[in-house]
Amino acid sequence: MLGDLFTESLTAIAKSRKVKPDDLMALSRDRGALTAPEALEAGYVTAVGYYDEVLEQLRELTGTKKGKPIERQLSVGDYFAATEKKTSGKGKVVVIYAEGMILSGDDEDEVGGDYLARLLRKAREDDKVKAVVLRVNSPGGSASASDVIQRETRLLKQEKPFVVSMGTVAASGGYWISTYADELWAEPNTITGSIGVFGLFLSIQELMNEHGLNVDVVRTSPFADIYSIFRPKTEKELSLVQRIVDRIYEQFLDKVAEGRKLDRQRVHEIAQGRVWSGKEALKLGLVDRLGGLKQAIESAAKRAELGETYTIEEYQRAEELMEVLLKELGMLPEEDDDAQSPDMRLLWQRFQGVLRYTDRQGVYARMPFDLTIH
Repeated sequence: MLGDLFTESLTAIAKSRKVKPDDLMALSRDRGALTAPEALEAGYVTAVGYYDEVLEQLRELTGTKKGKPIERQLSVGDYFAATEKKTSGKGKVVVIYAEGMILSGDDEDEVGGDYLARLLRKAREDDKVKAVVLRVNSPGGSASASDVIQRETRLLKQEKPFVVSMGTVAASGGYWISTYADELWAEPNTITGSIGVFGLFLSIQELMNEHGLNVDVVRTSPFADIYSIFRPKTEKELSLVQRIVDRIYEQFLDKVAEGRKLDRQRVHEIAQGRVWSGKEALKLGLVDRLGGLKQAIESAAKRAELGETYTIEEYQRAEELMEVLLKELGMLPEEDDDAQSPDMRLLWQRFQGVLRYTDRQGVYARMPFDLTIH
C-alpha cells in the first residue's frame, strides 16, 4: 500500500513541476532532501526568498504602497470558491461530511451515529434534495453506530441517488457506511478497506490498586457486570464477546458482498482487516471510480438528471483548505497552553483517543491502528 501511495505522489509531483519521475526517484534514493537553492536549481520550487520579499511582491501585484496593509485578501478556500463554476437551479445536491471517528450518539465534532443518521434522514425527506453525496474521511469506530448510519444510507438510496466520496481514509466503519452507495469514488491514495471487527474493553483495576481503591459488586447473575471497567474479563466473558465479534464480522462480509455485488468468499479474502490504496481498491471492486469530491458531486447530479443547473448545499461546514493544511503541518494554535511538550501532547491525544471507545457493546469496526504517513 505504501508503494502505491509513493508512486502516486511521485507521478503527481513530476507532472506539476514538469520534472522526470526518474529524477525524483533518484533524489529520494540518493539525496533524500535538498537545500532551498538546490531545489530551485532542480526546478522543484519556483522561487527562494524571505517572507518580507513575498510581501513586497504582493504589494507590487496589488498596487499597494510600501508600509500599507494589502487589501482585498481572500483565504485559499474563498479563492477556490470564487473561481469555481457556479451552478443554480431548482435541483439540489446535498453534501454531508463524515469526518472523524464514528461514535455512538449525537457527537458533532466526530461522526456521531445518531447525528449523521439524522442528517441523512433530513436529506431523504426533503423533496428539494435530488441527490446526496456523503464525504467520508474516517478510520471507523463503533460498529453499532456504523450500522445506524448505514441503515439511513440504504433508505436514502431507495429514493434518490446516493454517491460516496472517500477522502484520506475510509476504512472499516468508514467503509461500512459507504458500501451501499450507488457509486463509490476514492482518491488514488485513499486508505480504504480494513473490513474487520474487534472488541475492546478498558480495565482500570491495576490503576485502582496502585492508589488503594477498591470496588465491591453485588450481582444477581454471573454476567450482570460484564461491561465493568473495574476488573478484567473472565475467560467465559471473553468467549461471549468473541461470539458477538465473529457474528458482526460475518454481517460485515454480508453487507459488503450485497452492497458491492461481490462474491462473499472473495470479500472474505480481501477483508480480514487489511487496508488498500484507492488504486488497488478499484482493481478489487471495493470502489467504482477514482476522483475527488467535485467529480462525485457531478456524478450525483448526472444520476439525478439535473443537467448543468443545480445548487450544492453543505449540511455541515467543511474545513477550508488552508485549515486542513495548517492542521497537517501542526501550525494551528494549541487549545491547551499547558501541553507544551510534544511527548505530553502526543500522550494526551492518545488518551483522548482511548476515551472515544464508548460503544455500548464494546465492538468496533475500526482500523486497529493509526497511520501517520510523512
